[in-house]
Amino acid sequence: MTLDNSIVYSRPLSVSENFFRCRTASGNYRNFVVTATYNQSLKKKLYVLVKALRKTILEYPILATTVKFDKTVNAFAYVPLKTINLSDILFFEGDEKWLTNGVINENYMKYCNETQFKLYEENVLFKLILVGDFHLSAIFEHTIGDGLVANYFHEVLLKNLAECESIEDAAFETQFGPLVFENIKAEDEIFNFSKDKLYIKNSLPPPIDPFLEDIDLDYSFGDPHFQDKIIPEGFPNKWKGRFDTVDTHDISFKLINFSKQETKIILSKCKEHKVGITSYIEVVHALTLQPIFGDNSFTTHRTAMTLRRHYTPDLAEPPYKKILSDSEYKIFGTSAHMGFVRIFHQ
Repeated sequence: MTLDNSIVYSRPLSVSENFFRCRTASGNYRNFVVTATYNQSLKKKLYVLVKALRKTILEYPILATTVKFDKTVNAFAYVPLKTINLSDILFFEGDEKWLTNGVINENYMKYCNETQFKLYEENVLFKLILVGDFHLSAIFEHTIGDGLVANYFHEVLLKNLAECESIEDAAFETQFGPLVFENIKAEDEIFNFSKDKLYIKNSLPPPIDPFLEDIDLDYSFGDPHFQDKIIPEGFPNKWKGRFDTVDTHDISFKLINFSKQETKIILSKCKEHKVGITSYIEVVHALTLQPIFGDNSFTTHRTAMTLRRHYTPDLAEPPYKKILSDSEYKIFGTSAHMGFVRIFHQ
């Protein structure tokens, strides 16, 4: 752990973080992306966007790290990048090809799916694409952020855009250091660790593992009847799949946006039947795929879930207490569970 003035700049990966590192390194995971539509042109106010990006990086320094093997601790670790240029993180695309009726289309999602991040090098592990003037996509590698982080990123950026639009350049430099405000170029430096270390506001997010039960404990507590150990009666065979696994990466999941009215109906039904939204989506997913599984086999499904609820400043090491005590601060990083198992049969 690299610690200076109660701020953690570098630390070893935890067991769960190493799982996501291995998944990226083996090529079995590419990225996740969340696109937000802003109501003011980001391209026309590029200088405000650049200020907001720098502020966001200094407040959430995991954005300025990569994953490398740290010989000093004999482990893979989050390590600060030496420098980040604007061209490393911000890219521009026209909206003619990628928007349909004003909405990001599936071809664009496939285009984003081709993004692959390289670990162990001096490369950033997130990428922003501005489509036209208003649509900004945040694409992340999974070791520095789980699925919630892209949403969090847009929330933080929106807040920082508003603040940076009103703050004078001189006042900004006092708090966040010097920056090019005019005639912005792609090669402009937006972060330099050796120069900007004193402006970093917070520690890296803590690993989730120390806040949970020992990872070596039996999650079923020795119960032979634990729900994911039981083979359903009358369904002795597990579904074998439709074909042998082929590592092609030509399919990606996409998020479907429900309208406010649709969301209200779904939440009302969940409340009526006393189930959570995650359980609802999981069952819908299973029923949707049931025609593929057939009626003669059982299947297992894993549902990822964030574990941020288990963070508490009371159990945290001193450098992390500040960010865990701030209810407004978003915890980036990866605190995702690798999948709670459910067994289904028709």
